[in-house]
Amino acid sequence: MRLFIRILSGSELADLGANQTAGKTIQCQWLVRDDRGQTLAQGETDAAGLSDIANVSGVGSGKPSGKPSGEPSGEPSGEPDILVDPDDLVVLVPSAQVAWLSRTVPGRRAAQIRRALPFAVEEDLTQDVESMHLAHAPIVRGQPVRCALIDRHLLADWLACLRDRGLRPGHMVPDACLLPCSQSSASVLFEGAEAVVRTPEHIATVEASILPDILESVRASFDNADESLELDLIGGEAIDERMDDSGFNVRRTALRGTVLEFLASRWDADRPEINLLQGPFAPSKGAGTSRGGWRGVGGLAALWLIVTLAVLIAEGYVANHRADALEAELTALYRSIYPNERRIPNAYAQMRAKLRESDAGHAVFHTLLGQLAAGTTQGNTDVSVRSITFNDSRGELTSELWLPGYARLDALKLELERRGLAVDISSAEERDNVVRARLRIRMSG
Repeated sequence: MRLFIRILSGSELADLGANQTAGKTIQCQWLVRDDRGQTLAQGETDAAGLSDIANVSGVGSGKPSGKPSGEPSGEPSGEPDILVDPDDLVVLVPSAQVAWLSRTVPGRRAAQIRRALPFAVEEDLTQDVESMHLAHAPIVRGQPVRCALIDRHLLADWLACLRDRGLRPGHMVPDACLLPCSQSSASVLFEGAEAVVRTPEHIATVEASILPDILESVRASFDNADESLELDLIGGEAIDERMDDSGFNVRRTALRGTVLEFLASRWDADRPEINLLQGPFAPSKGAGTSRGGWRGVGGLAALWLIVTLAVLIAEGYVANHRADALEAELTALYRSIYPNERRIPNAYAQMRAKLRESDAGHAVFHTLLGQLAAGTTQGNTDVSVRSITFNDSRGELTSELWLPGYARLDALKLELERRGLAVDISSAEERDNVVRARLRIRMSG
Protein backbone atom coordinates (compact mmCIF):
# COMPACT_ATOMS: atom_id res chain seq x y z
CA MET A 1 0.00 0.00 0.00
CA ARG A 2 1.04 3.59 -0.52
CA LEU A 3 -0.01 6.75 1.33
CA PHE A 4 -0.27 10.00 -0.65
CA ILE A 5 -0.36 13.35 1.18
CA ARG A 6 -1.05 16.55 -0.74
CA ILE A 7 -0.29 19.84 0.98
CA LEU A 8 -3.04 22.21 -0.13
CA SER A 9 -2.23 25.39 -2.02
CA GLY A 10 -2.44 28.45 0.22
CA SER A 11 -2.19 26.31 3.37
CA GLU A 12 0.14 28.08 5.77
CA LEU A 13 2.05 26.51 8.62
CA ALA A 14 0.25 27.52 11.80
CA ASP A 15 1.11 27.04 15.48
CA LEU A 16 -1.05 24.54 17.30
CA GLY A 17 -2.92 25.48 20.45
CA ALA A 18 -1.45 24.91 23.90
CA ASN A 19 -3.68 21.84 24.46
CA GLN A 20 -2.39 20.07 21.32
CA THR A 21 0.85 18.47 20.21
CA ALA A 22 3.80 20.85 20.17
CA GLY A 23 4.89 21.98 16.73
CA LYS A 24 3.03 23.17 13.65
CA THR A 25 0.29 21.85 11.42
CA ILE A 26 -0.75 22.14 7.77
CA GLN A 27 -3.98 21.47 5.91
CA CYS A 28 -3.68 18.57 3.50
CA GLN A 29 -5.51 15.85 1.58
CA TRP A 30 -4.60 12.18 2.00
CA LEU A 31 -5.26 8.97 0.10
CA VAL A 32 -4.33 5.31 0.58
CA ARG A 33 -3.95 3.01 -2.48
CA ASP A 34 -3.29 -0.71 -2.50
CA ASP A 35 -0.84 -2.55 -4.75
CA ARG A 36 -3.51 -2.95 -7.45
CA GLY A 37 -4.11 0.79 -7.66
CA GLN A 38 -7.43 0.75 -5.82
CA THR A 39 -8.29 3.61 -3.47
CA LEU A 40 -8.88 2.22 0.02
CA ALA A 41 -9.56 5.49 1.86
CA GLN A 42 -9.14 9.23 1.45
CA GLY A 43 -10.03 12.49 3.11
CA GLU A 44 -8.81 15.90 4.25
CA THR A 45 -7.22 16.75 7.58
CA ASP A 46 -4.49 18.73 9.23
CA ALA A 47 -1.15 17.10 9.94
CA ALA A 48 -2.21 16.23 13.49
CA GLY A 49 -4.66 13.66 12.09
CA LEU A 50 -2.20 12.00 9.72
CA SER A 51 -0.59 9.80 12.37
CA ASP A 52 -4.00 8.32 13.17
CA ILE A 53 -4.62 7.66 9.46
CA ALA A 54 -1.27 5.92 9.05
CA ASN A 55 -1.83 3.88 12.23
CA VAL A 56 -5.24 2.67 11.09
CA SER A 57 -4.12 1.86 7.52
CA GLY A 58 -0.82 0.27 8.51
CA VAL A 59 0.72 1.56 5.27
CA GLY A 60 4.19 0.14 4.75
CA SER A 61 4.65 -0.78 8.41
CA GLY A 62 2.71 -4.03 8.56
CA LYS A 63 1.55 -2.97 12.05
CA PRO A 64 -1.98 -1.51 11.98
CA SER A 65 -3.00 0.03 15.25
CA GLY A 66 -6.26 -1.88 15.31
CA LYS A 67 -8.17 1.22 16.38
CA PRO A 68 -11.34 2.22 14.58
CA SER A 69 -11.17 5.12 12.14
CA GLY A 70 -11.37 8.48 13.86
CA GLU A 71 -10.27 7.21 17.30
CA PRO A 72 -7.14 9.00 18.51
CA SER A 73 -4.06 6.82 18.82
CA GLY A 74 -2.66 8.79 21.74
CA GLU A 75 0.66 10.57 21.96
CA PRO A 76 3.59 8.26 22.72
CA SER A 77 6.40 9.66 24.76
CA GLY A 78 9.68 10.54 23.09
CA GLU A 79 10.36 10.17 19.35
CA PRO A 80 7.26 8.90 17.49
CA ASP A 81 7.47 5.51 15.76
CA ILE A 82 7.91 5.55 11.98
CA LEU A 83 4.39 4.73 10.83
CA VAL A 84 5.02 4.43 7.08
CA ASP A 85 7.94 3.03 5.11
CA PRO A 86 9.47 6.13 3.45
CA ASP A 87 9.26 4.53 0.00
CA ASP A 88 5.49 4.11 0.46
CA LEU A 89 4.90 7.74 1.47
CA VAL A 90 4.54 10.34 -1.31
CA VAL A 91 4.05 14.03 -0.48
CA LEU A 92 2.76 16.41 -3.18
CA VAL A 93 3.55 20.09 -2.64
CA PRO A 94 1.89 23.14 -4.29
CA SER A 95 3.54 23.90 -7.63
CA ALA A 96 3.25 27.62 -6.88
CA GLN A 97 6.00 27.17 -4.26
CA VAL A 98 8.48 25.58 -6.71
CA ALA A 99 10.65 27.28 -9.33
CA TRP A 100 11.00 24.88 -12.28
CA LEU A 101 13.60 25.52 -14.99
CA SER A 102 16.28 23.96 -17.21
CA ARG A 103 19.88 25.05 -17.68
CA THR A 104 22.78 23.87 -19.84
CA VAL A 105 25.91 24.07 -17.70
CA PRO A 106 29.47 23.56 -19.02
CA GLY A 107 31.44 20.77 -17.43
CA ARG A 108 33.18 17.53 -18.21
CA ARG A 109 31.88 15.57 -15.23
CA ALA A 110 28.52 15.36 -13.46
CA ALA A 111 30.10 16.54 -10.19
CA GLN A 112 31.37 19.73 -11.88
CA ILE A 113 27.97 20.44 -13.41
CA ARG A 114 26.22 19.83 -10.09
CA ARG A 115 28.45 22.32 -8.26
CA ALA A 116 27.97 24.95 -10.98
CA LEU A 117 24.15 24.70 -11.08
CA PRO A 118 23.51 27.37 -8.38
CA PHE A 119 25.51 29.92 -10.39
CA ALA A 120 23.47 29.09 -13.51
CA VAL A 121 20.04 29.60 -11.90
CA GLU A 122 20.57 32.40 -9.38
CA GLU A 123 19.80 35.28 -11.77
CA ASP A 124 16.34 33.85 -12.51
CA LEU A 125 15.34 33.78 -8.83
CA THR A 126 13.57 36.49 -6.88
CA GLN A 127 15.36 35.55 -3.65
CA ASP A 128 18.89 34.62 -2.63
CA VAL A 129 19.90 31.25 -4.09
CA GLU A 130 21.53 30.42 -0.74
CA SER A 131 18.06 30.41 0.86
CA MET A 132 16.75 27.93 -1.73
CA HIS A 133 17.01 24.14 -1.83
CA LEU A 134 17.99 22.96 -5.33
CA ALA A 135 17.03 19.50 -6.57
CA HIS A 136 17.76 18.27 -10.08
CA ALA A 137 17.07 15.46 -12.54
CA PRO A 138 19.84 13.02 -13.54
CA ILE A 139 22.74 14.93 -15.13
CA VAL A 140 23.84 14.09 -18.68
CA ARG A 141 26.86 16.01 -19.98
CA GLY A 142 25.95 18.43 -22.78
CA GLN A 143 22.21 18.17 -22.07
CA PRO A 144 20.02 20.72 -20.22
CA VAL A 145 19.61 19.89 -16.54
CA ARG A 146 16.09 20.11 -15.13
CA CYS A 147 16.08 21.92 -11.77
CA ALA A 148 13.48 22.46 -9.06
CA LEU A 149 14.03 25.09 -6.36
CA ILE A 150 12.02 25.66 -3.20
CA ASP A 151 12.49 27.80 -0.11
CA ARG A 152 14.77 25.81 2.20
CA HIS A 153 13.03 26.85 5.44
CA LEU A 154 9.56 26.07 4.05
CA LEU A 155 10.66 22.59 3.01
CA ALA A 156 12.30 21.98 6.39
CA ASP A 157 9.14 23.12 8.22
CA TRP A 158 6.94 20.78 6.17
CA LEU A 159 9.21 17.82 6.86
CA ALA A 160 9.44 18.67 10.56
CA CYS A 161 5.66 18.87 10.77
CA LEU A 162 5.32 15.40 9.23
CA ARG A 163 8.20 13.97 11.25
CA ASP A 164 6.49 15.02 14.48
CA ARG A 165 3.65 12.64 13.50
CA GLY A 166 5.98 9.73 12.74
CA LEU A 167 5.89 10.33 8.96
CA ARG A 168 9.16 10.44 7.02
CA PRO A 169 8.42 10.65 3.27
CA GLY A 170 10.64 9.03 0.70
CA HIS A 171 9.24 11.12 -2.15
CA MET A 172 8.25 14.79 -2.36
CA VAL A 173 7.28 16.30 -5.73
CA PRO A 174 5.30 19.30 -7.07
CA ASP A 175 1.70 18.28 -7.79
CA ALA A 176 1.86 19.58 -11.40
CA CYS A 177 4.59 17.02 -12.21
CA LEU A 178 1.97 14.25 -12.17
CA LEU A 179 -0.03 15.82 -15.00
CA PRO A 180 0.34 14.24 -18.48
CA CYS A 181 2.82 16.04 -20.74
CA SER A 182 5.03 15.44 -23.80
CA GLN A 183 7.19 17.45 -26.20
CA SER A 184 4.06 18.27 -28.21
CA SER A 185 1.43 18.57 -25.48
CA ALA A 186 0.56 20.45 -22.31
CA SER A 187 -2.09 19.88 -19.68
CA VAL A 188 -4.26 21.90 -17.33
CA LEU A 189 -5.96 20.57 -14.19
CA PHE A 190 -8.86 22.64 -12.87
CA GLU A 191 -9.46 22.80 -9.14
CA GLY A 192 -11.97 25.36 -7.96
CA ALA A 193 -10.85 28.86 -8.94
CA GLU A 194 -7.30 27.69 -9.73
CA ALA A 195 -5.70 25.84 -12.61
CA VAL A 196 -2.50 23.79 -12.41
CA VAL A 197 -0.51 23.98 -15.66
CA ARG A 198 2.27 21.74 -16.98
CA THR A 199 4.28 22.15 -20.20
CA PRO A 200 7.53 20.42 -21.22
CA GLU A 201 9.50 23.31 -19.68
CA HIS A 202 7.27 24.87 -17.02
CA ILE A 203 4.86 24.19 -14.18
CA ALA A 204 2.59 26.81 -12.62
CA THR A 205 -0.58 27.47 -10.65
CA VAL A 206 -2.74 30.32 -12.01
CA GLU A 207 -6.24 31.69 -11.62
CA ALA A 208 -8.58 29.76 -13.90
CA SER A 209 -10.24 33.01 -15.03
CA ILE A 210 -7.06 34.25 -16.75
CA LEU A 211 -6.06 30.91 -18.26
CA PRO A 212 -7.24 31.75 -21.81
CA ASP A 213 -4.85 34.72 -21.84
CA ILE A 214 -1.97 32.57 -20.60
CA LEU A 215 -2.40 29.84 -23.23
CA GLU A 216 -0.92 32.09 -25.92
CA SER A 217 2.33 32.27 -23.95
CA VAL A 218 2.15 28.55 -23.22
CA ARG A 219 1.94 27.75 -26.93
CA ALA A 220 4.82 30.10 -27.76
CA SER A 221 7.01 28.29 -25.21
CA PHE A 222 7.10 25.15 -27.37
CA ASP A 223 10.11 24.70 -29.65
CA ASN A 224 7.76 23.25 -32.28
CA ALA A 225 5.08 25.95 -31.90
CA ASP A 226 4.21 25.75 -35.61
CA GLU A 227 3.27 22.08 -35.39
CA SER A 228 0.07 20.49 -34.15
CA LEU A 229 0.04 20.69 -30.34
CA GLU A 230 -2.28 18.98 -27.88
CA LEU A 231 -3.83 20.52 -24.76
CA ASP A 232 -5.42 18.28 -22.11
CA LEU A 233 -8.06 20.04 -20.01
CA ILE A 234 -8.76 17.92 -16.94
CA GLY A 235 -11.80 18.61 -14.75
CA GLY A 236 -13.70 21.88 -14.61
CA GLU A 237 -17.46 21.89 -14.99
CA ALA A 238 -17.57 24.97 -17.21
CA ILE A 239 -14.52 25.66 -19.37
CA ASP A 240 -14.21 28.94 -21.25
CA GLU A 241 -14.89 28.45 -24.98
CA ARG A 242 -12.01 30.83 -25.75
CA MET A 243 -9.68 27.91 -25.07
CA ASP A 244 -10.82 26.35 -28.34
CA ASP A 245 -9.19 29.33 -30.09
CA SER A 246 -5.88 28.89 -28.28
CA GLY A 247 -4.16 27.17 -31.23
CA PHE A 248 -4.11 23.78 -29.48
CA ASN A 249 -6.05 20.65 -30.29
CA VAL A 250 -8.11 20.64 -27.11
CA ARG A 251 -9.01 17.39 -25.35
CA ARG A 252 -11.35 17.50 -22.35
CA THR A 253 -11.24 14.87 -19.64
CA ALA A 254 -13.78 14.67 -16.83
CA LEU A 255 -12.45 13.87 -13.36
CA ARG A 256 -13.68 10.57 -12.00
CA GLY A 257 -13.16 11.03 -8.30
CA THR A 258 -11.05 13.63 -6.54
CA VAL A 259 -8.05 15.57 -7.82
CA LEU A 260 -5.74 13.59 -5.54
CA GLU A 261 -7.14 10.31 -6.90
CA PHE A 262 -6.25 11.43 -10.42
CA LEU A 263 -2.73 12.51 -9.43
CA ALA A 264 -2.08 9.35 -7.41
CA SER A 265 -3.26 7.15 -10.29
CA ARG A 266 -0.40 8.51 -12.42
CA TRP A 267 2.37 7.80 -9.91
CA ASP A 268 3.42 4.37 -11.16
CA ALA A 269 2.91 5.17 -14.86
CA ASP A 270 4.69 8.54 -14.99
CA ARG A 271 6.81 9.03 -11.87
CA PRO A 272 8.38 12.54 -11.83
CA GLU A 273 12.06 12.82 -12.75
CA ILE A 274 12.87 15.08 -9.77
CA ASN A 275 12.44 14.17 -6.12
CA LEU A 276 12.80 17.29 -3.96
CA LEU A 277 14.26 15.12 -1.19
CA GLN A 278 17.89 15.35 -2.25
CA GLY A 279 21.09 16.37 -0.51
CA PRO A 280 20.50 17.24 3.16
CA PHE A 281 16.79 16.35 2.80
CA ALA A 282 17.34 12.88 1.31
CA PRO A 283 15.53 10.13 3.26
CA SER A 284 17.77 8.10 5.55
CA LYS A 285 18.62 4.56 4.56
CA GLY A 286 16.83 2.02 6.70
CA ALA A 287 14.45 4.71 7.97
CA GLY A 288 11.66 2.19 8.37
CA THR A 289 13.48 -0.26 10.61
CA SER A 290 12.81 -0.03 14.34
CA ARG A 291 12.45 2.56 17.00
CA GLY A 292 15.53 1.21 18.71
CA GLY A 293 17.59 2.15 15.69
CA TRP A 294 16.53 5.74 16.13
CA ARG A 295 17.91 5.79 19.66
CA GLY A 296 21.35 5.39 18.07
CA VAL A 297 20.54 8.25 15.74
CA GLY A 298 19.49 10.29 18.77
CA GLY A 299 22.88 9.62 20.35
CA LEU A 300 24.62 10.73 17.19
CA ALA A 301 22.44 13.84 17.15
CA ALA A 302 23.49 14.67 20.71
CA LEU A 303 27.13 14.21 19.76
CA TRP A 304 26.60 16.43 16.74
CA LEU A 305 25.08 19.08 18.98
CA ILE A 306 28.22 19.13 21.11
CA VAL A 307 30.40 19.43 18.03
CA THR A 308 28.18 22.24 16.70
CA LEU A 309 28.51 24.19 19.95
CA ALA A 310 32.28 23.87 19.74
CA VAL A 311 32.19 25.15 16.18
CA LEU A 312 30.07 28.14 17.19
CA ILE A 313 32.66 29.15 19.79
CA ALA A 314 35.22 29.45 17.00
CA GLU A 315 32.73 30.91 14.53
CA GLY A 316 34.93 33.73 13.29
CA TYR A 317 37.85 31.45 12.50
CA VAL A 318 35.68 28.81 10.86
CA ALA A 319 33.89 31.41 8.69
CA ASN A 320 37.18 32.77 7.35
CA HIS A 321 38.53 29.30 6.73
CA ARG A 322 35.34 28.26 4.94
CA ALA A 323 35.42 31.34 2.72
CA ASP A 324 39.01 30.57 1.70
CA ALA A 325 38.14 26.92 1.05
CA LEU A 326 35.09 27.83 -1.05
CA GLU A 327 37.12 30.30 -3.07
CA ALA A 328 39.78 27.66 -3.72
CA GLU A 329 37.12 25.09 -4.63
CA LEU A 330 35.44 27.48 -7.06
CA THR A 331 38.80 28.37 -8.63
CA ALA A 332 39.59 24.66 -9.06
CA LEU A 333 36.13 24.08 -10.60
CA TYR A 334 36.64 27.01 -12.97
CA ARG A 335 40.09 25.74 -14.04
CA SER A 336 38.69 22.24 -14.67
CA ILE A 337 35.91 23.64 -16.90
CA TYR A 338 38.05 26.27 -18.66
CA PRO A 339 41.62 24.84 -18.62
CA ASN A 340 42.88 27.43 -21.14
CA GLU A 341 42.14 30.39 -18.85
CA ARG A 342 45.41 31.64 -17.34
CA ARG A 343 44.37 34.56 -15.16
CA ILE A 344 41.57 33.99 -12.65
CA PRO A 345 41.46 37.06 -10.38
CA ASN A 346 37.78 36.48 -9.48
CA ALA A 347 36.47 32.99 -10.25
CA TYR A 348 32.92 33.84 -9.08
CA ALA A 349 32.55 36.84 -11.40
CA GLN A 350 34.20 35.02 -14.31
CA MET A 351 31.92 31.99 -13.87
CA ARG A 352 28.85 34.23 -13.96
CA ALA A 353 30.16 35.97 -17.09
CA LYS A 354 30.73 32.62 -18.82
CA LEU A 355 27.24 31.46 -17.92
CA ARG A 356 25.81 34.65 -19.37
CA GLU A 357 27.67 33.96 -22.59
CA SER A 358 26.26 30.42 -22.76
CA ASP A 359 22.75 31.66 -22.04
CA ALA A 360 22.66 35.05 -23.79
CA GLY A 361 18.98 34.68 -24.60
CA HIS A 362 18.17 35.55 -20.99
CA ALA A 363 19.71 39.03 -21.23
CA VAL A 364 16.44 40.56 -22.43
CA PHE A 365 14.54 38.76 -19.67
CA HIS A 366 16.91 40.07 -17.00
CA THR A 367 16.62 43.63 -18.36
CA LEU A 368 12.82 43.57 -18.53
CA LEU A 369 12.51 41.98 -15.08
CA GLY A 370 14.91 44.51 -13.56
CA GLN A 371 13.05 47.47 -15.06
CA LEU A 372 9.69 46.04 -13.90
CA ALA A 373 11.07 45.62 -10.37
CA ALA A 374 12.37 49.19 -10.38
CA GLY A 375 9.05 50.54 -11.66
CA THR A 376 6.93 48.71 -9.09
CA THR A 377 9.02 50.05 -6.21
CA GLN A 378 8.40 53.70 -7.19
CA GLY A 379 6.13 55.50 -4.74
CA ASN A 380 4.85 54.43 -1.36
CA THR A 381 1.88 52.30 -2.48
CA ASP A 382 1.95 48.53 -2.56
CA VAL A 383 2.20 46.62 -5.85
CA SER A 384 2.01 42.81 -5.77
CA VAL A 385 3.53 40.75 -8.59
CA ARG A 386 1.40 37.60 -8.88
CA SER A 387 2.97 35.88 -11.90
CA ILE A 388 5.61 36.38 -14.59
CA THR A 389 5.89 34.70 -18.01
CA PHE A 390 8.63 35.35 -20.58
CA ASN A 391 8.36 34.64 -24.32
CA ASP A 392 11.95 34.28 -25.52
CA SER A 393 11.09 34.29 -29.24
CA ARG A 394 9.17 37.56 -28.93
CA GLY A 395 11.37 39.09 -26.26
CA GLU A 396 8.18 39.83 -24.29
CA LEU A 397 7.54 39.61 -20.55
CA THR A 398 3.96 39.17 -19.34
CA SER A 399 3.19 39.98 -15.71
CA GLU A 400 0.04 39.85 -13.60
CA LEU A 401 -0.02 42.64 -10.99
CA TRP A 402 -2.32 43.62 -8.15
CA LEU A 403 -2.39 47.38 -7.55
CA PRO A 404 -4.26 49.66 -5.14
CA GLY A 405 -6.01 51.59 -7.95
CA TYR A 406 -6.12 52.54 -11.62
CA ALA A 407 -4.09 55.67 -10.90
CA ARG A 408 -1.22 53.50 -9.67
CA LEU A 409 -1.52 51.37 -12.82
CA ASP A 410 -1.29 54.44 -15.07
CA ALA A 411 1.68 55.75 -13.09
CA LEU A 412 3.47 52.39 -13.44
CA LYS A 413 2.87 52.35 -17.21
CA LEU A 414 4.28 55.85 -17.58
CA GLU A 415 7.29 54.97 -15.41
CA LEU A 416 8.11 51.88 -17.50
CA GLU A 417 7.73 53.81 -20.75
CA ARG A 418 10.04 56.49 -19.33
CA ARG A 419 12.58 53.72 -18.83
CA GLY A 420 12.47 52.90 -22.54
CA LEU A 421 9.99 50.00 -22.52
CA ALA A 422 6.90 49.38 -24.62
CA VAL A 423 3.96 48.54 -22.35
CA ASP A 424 0.55 47.12 -23.29
CA ILE A 425 -2.20 46.66 -20.69
CA SER A 426 -3.96 43.55 -21.99
CA SER A 427 -6.51 43.45 -19.16
CA ALA A 428 -7.44 45.33 -15.99
CA GLU A 429 -10.33 44.92 -13.60
CA GLU A 430 -11.11 46.09 -10.09
CA ARG A 431 -12.15 43.51 -7.54
CA ASP A 432 -12.42 44.04 -3.77
CA ASN A 433 -10.75 47.48 -4.08
CA VAL A 434 -7.77 45.91 -5.85
CA VAL A 435 -6.99 46.39 -9.54
CA ARG A 436 -5.84 43.16 -11.16
CA ALA A 437 -3.94 44.00 -14.31
CA ARG A 438 -2.02 42.04 -16.91
CA LEU A 439 0.89 43.86 -18.62
CA ARG A 440 2.96 42.91 -21.65
CA ILE A 441 6.38 44.52 -21.61
CA ARG A 442 9.10 44.53 -24.28
CA MET A 443 12.02 46.62 -25.35
CA SER A 444 10.88 49.64 -27.37
CA GLY A 445 12.19 50.33 -30.86
